[in-house]
Amino acid sequence: DDIGYPLIFGSLLCGWVAGVTGFVLVRVAWRFHVISRWRERKTRRRLEKAAASEMQTVDGVEVRSPSSRNPG
Repeated sequence: DDIGYPLIFGSLLCGWVAGVTGFVLVRVAWRFHVISRWRERKTRRRLEKAAASEMQTVDGVEVRSPSSRNPG
């Protein structure tokens, strides 16, 4: 009888701490994942845009723009 209330209270406290800790860890991990994907997508789009600006299509043939040619 004497152990019942402390056992219930301790179990609830441990469950609450574990739940909050798990919630915070999952939120932080998900946020990190989303931010890294945003950065990857931003970099990929920037590279694709740079490549597209270097190449132009003339009569179905891709040619480099005059500004991207190497002299010599």
